[in-house]
Amino acid sequence: MTKRNYLSIVLVGSAGQGIQTVEKGLATLLKKAGYAVFTNKEYMSRVRGGVNSTQLIVSSTNRRCFHDTTDVAVLFTPDGYEHIAHRLQDSTVVLADASLHEQLPESVTSVPFLDYAKEAGSKLYQNSVAIGLIAGLLSLKKEALEAQVTAAFAAKGESVQKGNREAAQRGYEEAQGISLPEPFPRITPGPYGKSLFIGGSEALGLGAIAGGCSFICSYPMSPGTGLLTTLAKYSHTFNIAVEQVEDEIAAVNMAAGAWYAGARTVVTTSGGGFALMTEGISLAGIMELPLVVNISMRPGPATGLPTRTEQGDLNLAVYAGHGEFPRIVYAPRDTQQGFDLAKRAMEDADACQVPVILLTDQYFMDGMETLDQDLDTHGYDTQHIVETDPSYKRYALGNSVVSPRGIPGYGTGIVCCDSDEHTEEGYITESMSVRCSMMDKRMAKHALCQKRIPAPELLKSTARKKLLVSWGTNYHVVRHALEEYDGDDIDFLHFSCVYPLPENLSELLSGYDVTAVLENNYTAQFARLIRGETGHSFDTEILQYDGQPFSVEHVTAALKNLGKEEQ
Repeated sequence: MTKRNYLSIVLVGSAGQGIQTVEKGLATLLKKAGYAVFTNKEYMSRVRGGVNSTQLIVSSTNRRCFHDTTDVAVLFTPDGYEHIAHRLQDSTVVLADASLHEQLPESVTSVPFLDYAKEAGSKLYQNSVAIGLIAGLLSLKKEALEAQVTAAFAAKGESVQKGNREAAQRGYEEAQGISLPEPFPRITPGPYGKSLFIGGSEALGLGAIAGGCSFICSYPMSPGTGLLTTLAKYSHTFNIAVEQVEDEIAAVNMAAGAWYAGARTVVTTSGGGFALMTEGISLAGIMELPLVVNISMRPGPATGLPTRTEQGDLNLAVYAGHGEFPRIVYAPRDTQQGFDLAKRAMEDADACQVPVILLTDQYFMDGMETLDQDLDTHGYDTQHIVETDPSYKRYALGNSVVSPRGIPGYGTGIVCCDSDEHTEEGYITESMSVRCSMMDKRMAKHALCQKRIPAPELLKSTARKKLLVSWGTNYHVVRHALEEYDGDDIDFLHFSCVYPLPENLSELLSGYDVTAVLENNYTAQFARLIRGETGHSFDTEILQYDGQPFSVEHVTAALKNLGKEEQ
């Protein structure tokens, strides 16, 4: 019996075969049993056909990262075997419908999914057979399985509920005749039965709501659309206005107008959509308007791989917009932090009057995980809008680099904003001295932003000879790879705020024999940003840009070679 404390289940099928139904039902069942569950989807850009897969990582202590290891694989299409062959081990239990037997290797175990489903009343019930089968393999309680299936089809009527219960029962019974190889991970339940199980899109949406968001305006673009649909789902409950606009240019300018009017607003898109927004970002920069934009990264250039993941838009987020103006760029590491940073982004944008960008990716947006703790829904600071009087100056120069922000209709003053350089009152000017004063005031907010952002997290080793730097969603995969790594000489420095960089960064990077950076892009964009700001050059760059996230196995192998050879 292995000491490994997690189990990897992979579901493989064509679009339209319902693997997300199996994922949802199984994840809910496992979570209610007390397990921590993490799911990761990879899917083709098509409505039907192709080959898609979902991985469920089941553990007693939360393990939120992708693995190449597969313990149980369920194939709904014969093409699925080749699709995940590189992730199969000799010990992997591979299951497929009996009708696919002749198209698959002899090592694949045949299960009459379709026959059992038809016997229960409909071929559509084969997903419930699969849920029951895996529940049986993991020795989950029959009563819990029945309750879960009943709840999942509550809106379908008694006949459909009964048929799916029977199908799940047949799958559960079939599992009793399947021998599991040794060693096979036997995972004990954890304390997660009542924990929240949500995805990145929903976490961002709830965080924005907790931060006072009252309006979202966006044009749909995967993988960022999930935030739009989340806020639409909660719009009536939390009184949120939702506008699906005609294009991304309209979205960013509508958001700027909403902030000008006093509404906390968010925009969501991907890299291609954000490219169209750059003039609007610059507009917010000179008008000193708050702005919050979520960029959910996918591989480019152009359409690229629209349903895959990458960290290729860091440069776009940091440098977008003509001219110079401050901004904040957050890159949440997981759903828990996604909630926290979305909430924080609303507050930071309002307090500093700068654009704040949430830099997420497909891995984050489409994945789901069990949370270790409840979401912090405490209130936010609402004291950033002032009541104006006739002497009000929108861009007043004074002791603070952040001028008091009034909004139209609240007070008797005129709130004048303009895309041209302007006076304190907001009127257009070409005075060189005023230009310098306004530019100095705007850029001084960079230091203010530096003071507000959270510090990078440093996990120290005993020997402290090597340093690995990462950002965004690579946090957990590196942390677990360090647990697998046979050594105690690598420190880990992780950034969830990638801009501005902390003032003490040079100090954090010094004193090591070897420094390395790990990123999901081709050109090591974060390493280049750090080199430009500090002069520090990394000895090793661990890069991946195939549309998949890093796996624990990949990172562990890289750690073992760190300082020995080029990755």
